Amino acid sequence: MKNSEKGSLWRIWDLHVHSPATYGGAYQDFIKNAEQSIASVIGINDYCTLSGYEEVVKLGDIPNKLIFPVVEFRMHNIVANRKNIDPTKAGVKINFHIIFNNEPNDFEKIKNWLNSIECYDEKGDEIQLGALNDKTKASFNYDNVIKSLKSLGLYNEHALIWLPYDEYGGIDGIDPDDNFFKLSLINKAQIIGSSSQKQIEFFRWDNKKFAKEQYQKWFDNPKPCIKGSDTHKIDYPLGHLQNKDSQPSNKYCWIKADPTFNGLKQIIVEPDRVYIGEEPNLITRIRENKTKFVKSILITKKQNIILDDIWFDNTEIKFNGGLVAIIGKKGSGKSAISEILSICGNTHQEPVNFSFLNNTKFRKPKPFNLSEKFEASLTWEDNNSITKGLNEDSDLNLTERVKYIPQNFFEKLCANVESEEFENEIKDIIYAHTPTEKKFDKNSLDELINYKSSLVNEEIIQIKNELTQINSEIVELERKNTKEYKASINDKIKLKKEELEAHINSKPKKPESEKDELDNSELTKRLTELRDEIKTLEDVIKEKKKNLTLVTLKDEELNRALKFYDNIDNQLKRITDDQNDFVQILRKYGLSLNSIFNYKIDTKPISELIVSNQTTISGINSELDREIDSSLVNQLDKLQEQLRNDQDDLAKPEREQQKYIDDLKSWEDKKLIIEGDEDTENSLKYIEKHSEYLKTGLISELRNIKEKRKKLVVELFEKKSALIDIRKELFQPVTKFINDFQELKERYDVNLDVTLELRTFPDNFFNQINQQKKGTFLGKEEGYKKLIEIIEKSNFNSSEGFFSFTDKLLDSLTHDNRTSTKDEVDIHSQLRKGVALNQLYDFIFSFDYLQPVYNLKLGNKTLEELSPGERGALLLIFYLILDNSDLPLIIDQPEENLDNESVYHILVHFIKKVKERRQIIIITHNPNLAVVCDADQIIVMDIEKENKNKVTFLSGSIENETINSKIVDILEGTMPAFDNRDLKYLRN
Repeated sequence: MKNSEKGSLWRIWDLHVHSPATYGGAYQDFIKNAEQSIASVIGINDYCTLSGYEEVVKLGDIPNKLIFPVVEFRMHNIVANRKNIDPTKAGVKINFHIIFNNEPNDFEKIKNWLNSIECYDEKGDEIQLGALNDKTKASFNYDNVIKSLKSLGLYNEHALIWLPYDEYGGIDGIDPDDNFFKLSLINKAQIIGSSSQKQIEFFRWDNKKFAKEQYQKWFDNPKPCIKGSDTHKIDYPLGHLQNKDSQPSNKYCWIKADPTFNGLKQIIVEPDRVYIGEEPNLITRIRENKTKFVKSILITKKQNIILDDIWFDNTEIKFNGGLVAIIGKKGSGKSAISEILSICGNTHQEPVNFSFLNNTKFRKPKPFNLSEKFEASLTWEDNNSITKGLNEDSDLNLTERVKYIPQNFFEKLCANVESEEFENEIKDIIYAHTPTEKKFDKNSLDELINYKSSLVNEEIIQIKNELTQINSEIVELERKNTKEYKASINDKIKLKKEELEAHINSKPKKPESEKDELDNSELTKRLTELRDEIKTLEDVIKEKKKNLTLVTLKDEELNRALKFYDNIDNQLKRITDDQNDFVQILRKYGLSLNSIFNYKIDTKPISELIVSNQTTISGINSELDREIDSSLVNQLDKLQEQLRNDQDDLAKPEREQQKYIDDLKSWEDKKLIIEGDEDTENSLKYIEKHSEYLKTGLISELRNIKEKRKKLVVELFEKKSALIDIRKELFQPVTKFINDFQELKERYDVNLDVTLELRTFPDNFFNQINQQKKGTFLGKEEGYKKLIEIIEKSNFNSSEGFFSFTDKLLDSLTHDNRTSTKDEVDIHSQLRKGVALNQLYDFIFSFDYLQPVYNLKLGNKTLEELSPGERGALLLIFYLILDNSDLPLIIDQPEENLDNESVYHILVHFIKKVKERRQIIIITHNPNLAVVCDADQIIVMDIEKENKNKVTFLSGSIENETINSKIVDILEGTMPAFDNRDLKYLRN
């Protein structure tokens, strides 16, 4: 039977098959039955003899099968007496098997050893086995047999001890109080015989009840468990394990190895290479998911292409469905294969991350583009193929069929963990772990987040609109609270007082006239009456104007109220129109919209009041309209004209007296205007009242409105926190997955978190700040450093932390915090031209720059806080464990960013786990990685530069002697010692 170029494959091994040497019968019938069996490897197992194996070999072996010589022994004076109180009573003797190398050159040596070993006959006397007539009655000293094997160099190298456990003649029957003795037997055996899952997990150290340290106290290394059919019938279907009724079952002993003795030896260091059951998981997965396993790649020159160099000459590589390691020295073409596989698998990796298929190497334009001369065909396990030119890139509109992580991409992620690419990777992982019933027909995590966040986002918009209005009010109040503004008001008061004083000093003087003459004048009396009429009419007009101001204000306020409720009505109508989806949901569950959402807005009373008020306004305007003859102002004009005409008829003394009366009235009117009242703009009393407000009321009002803003900001922060909670809920399945992965949590406390992080804040902030003005942020570099200091000392995941940030920021805009004196500066002077202060406030308090961001963390450390080695480890865990995709995973040199300890503890353990659910192809220049990860297939690449750059390869298993020697060659002859894995390297 030939070894496979696809490496270690799962095959059915039946190493416990008794031949006619045990029960009689014709060997030809035995061979024919074995040839027709499903077992690929057969161990011809007889009691204390190799004659059955020898006879089969003489007859030409079993076609298309590999056979091993196996001898079964019984231990002397060791019996299974679990149920017997008196150990001297009869019990079943304990058996053990020795599986020998099937190399013909070793057979005579083994045969001679077997005949020469000491045993006990039926009477208990010592005798050489070859001298004993009835070998079925022989029993042996277990320890002496092993010492004898060791003395001839057979133990481990050419002979393996197989010790049955929970089967007939197994050591499980030994007195349970004699565990020390039982363990001594186990520790000298390389293989345990059991098909019990409980025992398999125990001997492989997989039982979580026991710590590794406890296992190590019991026996040195994990041990594989195998099982054979133990058939004593010539027509038994070999490979089928017997059930409790000794009938063939659908359980088999599968071993993943080359059908060689070296292949069998690999299970000693990798017990996972044995599976007892109907079918190994890998075979099932390939059969059920053929479109997700790469079968082969064929790389050829395109038709009619002539080149001096060979490069790829019908290079066809067939792939194992498990873990494939492509190894070779630097420049041997390893990455070429990974990149060719990736473009045929339509990777969504950017070509800029490729190290072979790039514009400086195989796609170099001059003197000509080599990649244009070649094409590759990737064949999947369903035998469908994809052919692409090596110059072609992936089509990002088509589905990605392989996951490729080039070394350049991995290094970029290690260097820039804030990249959008990596955040998208995290989102893909979270979405993949989300249960189908919670995806709500959304095709990505972003779609799902938008769906679950839409109502919260609408509330955020409403709060931000309110904040915009409040910020405008705050800016106005702050303007009034400045020294400059207060000084301007004081200056206005001073000027008004000076104006009043000057006016008082200009009071008209009373003329010197005979009072009696003036008083007795009939005309004077008539003028006095006329003035009284004018005064009365002026008071009426004044009252009308005052009333007009009130009703005009009333009109404005009523119209604003009408517009406000009309807007609400329109919004509610839009909301009603947008309810279609929810209406369908309500109907689906037997609910009525009207029972849940019903509103009524009636603006008719407001409209009626507006009409009535406008009638009043119209009436007053008519009375004050000069265009209407009967208006009050025209009546006043007529009276004033009559007064002037009558004054012309007065004698000089009387005219002077009348002029004085008119001047005095004008003076008194102007004095009243200058002094004014608290409601008349620009009057002294109005300005003084405003000045008093600046001293007593402004600070309180400013404090109150800022408190109102703070409450809105808290509300806004709560909404942002609600968005965080939505995201946290979505990554809970990933968290559960991590917590269930006990091996991962013990060594690496990996966790996902969502936090509010500043995105683009510095750039947007300095787009509004003039860094050429004196202040905290003066100077481009110096100002940037100051801002980063504030940011780094802030916590954006609590409202208190956010207010601390905004307080420090605003303090830095109103004071020059570069100096110890912290001089005050005008915040307006800090703004760029064209930027209003309320715009800056809207920016700071809107939270638009605070975005929920997913973080992959190790303990409490984010990726940015980790060392390069820790970061590389965490990213590898991310791709190996958290990514639950079942697409083929291709990783180029994953060990590059890890130290040796991380290589073993992360890659070895987790790659083994991941290959249980997806095909993995790793590219490495360190063959140790392939060995300790127990790669199912090793592909050794080389480019024969002296032979026209011909790309060549060797492919096979770790246990393949040729491949094994190549591994050592690449390691430059050194034999590494990773843990206790030396057995994987074949010794000469």
